[in-house]
Amino acid sequence: MALFAALDFESARTGIGKDIRVFAESGVFGWVALSVVFSLPAVSVVLLLRRRWLAVIPLALSLVLFSLWFAYYATDWWSNPGQGAWAPAFMLVLLGRFLVVVEARRVRTNQ
Repeated sequence: MALFAALDFESARTGIGKDIRVFAESGVFGWVALSVVFSLPAVSVVLLLRRRWLAVIPLALSLVLFSLWFAYYATDWWSNPGQGAWAPAFMLVLLGRFLVVVEARRVRTNQ
C-alpha cells in the first residue's frame, strides 16, 4: 500500500496530457504516432478475441509501456527526466505493430 501512497496521480495526468498535446501539435507525424500507439492495444485485443495468440506480445508491450509512462510522471524514480525517452518506446510499439500484422495475416491451419 505504501507504493500507491507514493504515486502522484495528478502529476501523471498532467505530464501524460502534456506529452499527448505536444505530439498532437507537431503535425501529421504526431497524429500518426499517437494513432499507432493508442490503437495497438485495441487491435491486439481484437486479435486475441479471434484466438490469434501471438497478439499477447503486443498487448503486453503496450501495457508495460503505458505503465512506465505513468510511473515516469507519478513517481520520482527517475531523478533526471530528459528528452529522448519516447524513441525507444516507440520502437517497441512498432515491434508490437509488426507482430500484430504478422498475426493478422497468418493463415489459420487448424480450421
